[in-house]
Amino acid sequence: MSQVEFVGNIEPDGKIILPVDVKRAIPGGSGQVKVVLYWPDAQDDKTWQQGSLDVFRKQDGPADALYDRL
Repeated sequence: MSQVEFVGNIEPDGKIILPVDVKRAIPGGSGQVKVVLYWPDAQDDKTWQQGSLDVFRKQDGPADALYDRL
């Protein structure tokens, strides 16, 4: 199974508009596809961002403290 990833929008009527290059990648330009949708959850996003910052800060050593002032 081939795959492609892109960021898009869902129209008010429920349609997902495919970018031209994505449509070209589908043999024949149409057919059945498997769709997986991801969208940000406000709380998950904040939790993920905070966790990422915590990991970064733990690994942020004195040798690169110069960049903290930029």
